[in-house]
Amino acid sequence: MSRRVPSYRPVESSDLPKICELEAESYPPDEAATPERLRYRAEVARDLFLVFLDGEPLTSSSPIIPATEVIGYICGTLATGDLTEATMTTHQSSGDNLCIHSVVVVQNMRRQGLGLSMMKLYLQYVVTLNLELTRISLLAKDYLLGFYQVNGFHIRGVSSVAHGKDTWYELTLGVRELQLMAADNTSSIHSD
Repeated sequence: MSRRVPSYRPVESSDLPKICELEAESYPPDEAATPERLRYRAEVARDLFLVFLDGEPLTSSSPIIPATEVIGYICGTLATGDLTEATMTTHQSSGDNLCIHSVVVVQNMRRQGLGLSMMKLYLQYVVTLNLELTRISLLAKDYLLGFYQVNGFHIRGVSSVAHGKDTWYELTLGVRELQLMAADNTSSIHSD
């Protein structure tokens, strides 16, 4: 079976209805970002909000067909310093910490390696932005810790940020690790 390598681009306002639908399907109501919060992130941090689009499986005998359907997204904002309630709700354009808020894959395409491909592509893309980052941070529930660790993130511990009723863990990826992974992923994502 060929692994799907989606195309991607920064979010466009026309993507927001589908993104809001996916967010609501992917998170409990007390955790899902509101449409207003997603719109804010799309407006102020568009370069850090990527949508992933469906395409044909990547094979040596068939070209990738231009994609139009949103099958997932990853959105982030910049903050200065650690993750806090305040830094999770704003975007500081000169921030040194990229806060990833959502990694979402459409339900019928989950558990097929698409999330892993999306994260690898996102991390490669972030390197090309030449931001002055010291790290990338995110919050995750315990059942997703392994997914993020495979992507190079390290568990810092239980987060002080309260978001919904469940416990969240803070994970980080250092900028040097990010650069090394991006260089390695450039060749591996297309040769798998």
